[in-house]
Amino acid sequence: MKNNIIIIILSIALITDMRAQDSTAFEPQHLLGFFSGISTHILRDDIMSPLLYNGSQLPIVLSYKNRGAKSREMFTAYYENLQLSSSITNASTHYVNDTKALFEYWYCRQAITIPIIHTNCYLGGNISGLLNWRDFYYLKESKATSMESVIGLGLDALFETRFNDASINFLSIHFHTPLLSYMLLSQRYNVNVGNLTYDLELDDNMYWWVFKQSDLVTLNKLFEVRTDVSYTMFIDSTFAVEVQYRFQFYSFAQYKDLFHARYLNNQFLAGLIIQL
Repeated sequence: MKNNIIIIILSIALITDMRAQDSTAFEPQHLLGFFSGISTHILRDDIMSPLLYNGSQLPIVLSYKNRGAKSREMFTAYYENLQLSSSITNASTHYVNDTKALFEYWYCRQAITIPIIHTNCYLGGNISGLLNWRDFYYLKESKATSMESVIGLGLDALFETRFNDASINFLSIHFHTPLLSYMLLSQRYNVNVGNLTYDLELDDNMYWWVFKQSDLVTLNKLFEVRTDVSYTMFIDSTFAVEVQYRFQFYSFAQYKDLFHARYLNNQFLAGLIIQL
């Protein structure tokens, strides 16, 4: 009889523990997001001009995020086209048309948990493709082209925080830096001394030629820091809203160590999240 009672108590304890684990188990989330907002840019391209150019635009951003039990992964597509102007030049005759497109995928695994502040740290990597194409207009009918086109691998760290155990809303801080990149149109002379290495008459052969002429670079030529801060608040089980801030700075040595393209970008975005 005593043994039967012990067995019943142990069985009840085991069933209760299993139910408790099930009730607190993390349900994977598949989140589709649509974003826009304000994106401000400051550019200095030594190969084209000693001036600083700036401007702002409404970018279009599409994202997909998979929040697993022990991992996070995300795909992002980003596009914007804007005009940059200098404070000391005539905006109608001297300006820059800037087109920026980014495709990015990153994956991180949970590395550290800090229960006291409801925070998880995830570490992983990134593969991305960036095109930043710029047409510099010096006179109404005169222009020159410069660009950064980067295909690369990077390192990522993600911190995700909930303010209490009951909350499903979360704050994310994401750090990214490139590790190894393949830069297109990487060796160019300064236009001010009268010669460009590449003639951008793009045709089928030109695309292949540009790809073969480009360089594999690390921190010796490309330095980039990017930080994303976002807060996601669920309205119900299907919809959420998210606000984001992104800081990005990169400096790329375009020809040996003489000329650099430096880009500073601040973004304030808001978007709608749909849980699939």
